[in-house]
Amino acid sequence: MVIEMELRTRSAGRNTFVKALATVTVVDAAGVPVAGATVHGSWSGATFDIDQGVSGTDGIVMLESDEVKNPAVGTSFSFTVTGVEAQGGMYSPEENVETNDSIVY
Repeated sequence: MVIEMELRTRSAGRNTFVKALATVTVVDAAGVPVAGATVHGSWSGATFDIDQGVSGTDGIVMLESDEVKNPAVGTSFSFTVTGVEAQGGMYSPEENVETNDSIVY
């Protein structure tokens, strides 16, 4: 499993709204993408919320944090995978390359 992070911003008048996007790729022991895996995770730092999503045929699931209004420069968005469920035992937790990641605004 690999996590990639990016920030998304939008402006509304004098306000800036920022959220983070965690792209989680779930693979099996052979490195083959696992479709239909449910990824559970939690956000911390700038926002505290719980997320989950199901991977597509490419093994990828995208999870978004809540938006933060006018965050200070240096604000950190962190995502931690708290669990993965896959049918048929295709996913092995020991294949985790990465279970959490952060990005700074």
